[in-house]
Amino acid sequence: MTRLAGEMGIMVWSEIPVYWTILWDNPETYVNARNQLGEMITRDKNKASVILWSVANETPVGPARNQFLKGLIDQARSLDPTRLLTAANERHYADANTQVVDDPLGEYLDVLGCNEYIGWYDGLPEKADGLR
Repeated sequence: MTRLAGEMGIMVWSEIPVYWTILWDNPETYVNARNQLGEMITRDKNKASVILWSVANETPVGPARNQFLKGLIDQARSLDPTRLLTAANERHYADANTQVVDDPLGEYLDVLGCNEYIGWYDGLPEKADGLR
């Protein structure tokens, strides 16, 4: 996929499947995530289409999770210090029109990302017009 993306001029956010409420305290889970991250970066670090390495998707903030992901961020930086690092962070509404990402992991990331489900899980498509 990343080879085709390069041929087509498509930029890729490449992410390992670390999401939601995995077993943050389980050493085997961490070893598995480190292995997947290492394999992904080794495989694709020379592909121009890959512009971001992502270490997680929509993970709830907590001490065990923060330590787990900080370890992955450190590994990614050691394997490829040239690319930006990101994660799809949790977000919440400050008011009806303002979404906030206040994840402490942001201190270690280059790009803060969040998924929006407006028109799917979060109201009708018209809701997007009034958001900040």
